[in-house]
Amino acid sequence: MFTVPPARYAAVEMRRRGLAAIAMAALPVLGLAIVALVLDDWRFFLVALMLVFIVWPGLAAFAWLSLMASSDVALRLRPQRWNFNSDGVEIVFCHYDEDCTPAEVVDLPFASVKNFEIKGDYAYFYTGVPTFGAKGEYYIVPASLMPDGLAQRLTDLVYDQQ
Repeated sequence: MFTVPPARYAAVEMRRRGLAAIAMAALPVLGLAIVALVLDDWRFFLVALMLVFIVWPGLAAFAWLSLMASSDVALRLRPQRWNFNSDGVEIVFCHYDEDCTPAEVVDLPFASVKNFEIKGDYAYFYTGVPTFGAKGEYYIVPASLMPDGLAQRLTDLVYDQQ
């Protein structure tokens, strides 16, 4: 039984949405800086600094909380147990008790894995590609819990699907 730190899920989401978030934060600041230079008024610089040091950190904290409180991430933050078999994984998400009473069970066939990667100590199973209409789906497991040879098998399977 293991748990995945929330920072791992936030890192995946930031990789997906990071450029858009940076652009949304930078455009108003750059706009205010340009207006300050054109109008020769330092107060616009002050407003830009307030955005950078007061508004954006508050919005980032709110975004973090809403991301971690979403139902799919909240489920994946629970203690979990992965049971590997020859053609997939049975993922058991447990209640917060010592007996690991199942809260939800997900079957993840290896054929549904669209992308697989190991980064650091964790392996990432992507079963849905994020688009504008769908946010994608992924599961994270410590790489040390994977059976020998499974990483190579999944990499070959994903490569053959492309």
